[in-house]
Amino acid sequence: MKRIINIALIIILITQTFASQAQAESKIDLAIPVRFLEEIDTRSIEKGNAIPLEITQDIYVDGKLIFKQGGAGYAEVAEIKHAGFFGRAGKISINSGKLTDIKGVSHNISLSSNASGDHRLSAIGGSLATAGIAYELAEAAILGQEATGIIFALGFAFLPIAFLFRRGNEAKLSNGKIMFARLS
Repeated sequence: MKRIINIALIIILITQTFASQAQAESKIDLAIPVRFLEEIDTRSIEKGNAIPLEITQDIYVDGKLIFKQGGAGYAEVAEIKHAGFFGRAGKISINSGKLTDIKGVSHNISLSSNASGDHRLSAIGGSLATAGIAYELAEAAILGQEATGIIFALGFAFLPIAFLFRRGNEAKLSNGKIMFARLS
């Protein structure tokens, strides 16, 4: 009789273990729709900053509410490149964060949100074009030995430098963008 009870208890424990593992696996496959609460751009954030998230719809597992619409969380900025000189565009990458379920338990999530700004080709093109013109003006002014031509050519020589210092556009992620987070 003791053996039968022990075997029954072992079977119950094994069944509960497999059931809890199956439930944990079903949670991993959840796609949770989230959105940013504020607009993000590379000008105002740094790597590692937390960006607030909001859950956009109720999520149920086996008929039980796990994540409630309006629930909170945050995403972490993984990589950022600010827009720079020579027309270089900004870039931002977000791939992880945390969401809080209805019981207040925090869950690690993975998500994918990337953006890049526009390159400004006019920075390089303008530099090359104005450098060529400045060279021609300087050559003509030096050969003609005219003071006003030399001054005009020196002034025109600053235009290529001004174009090189032109910055690219910052990367932006809008606050209405909905993406799907997965439990990790």
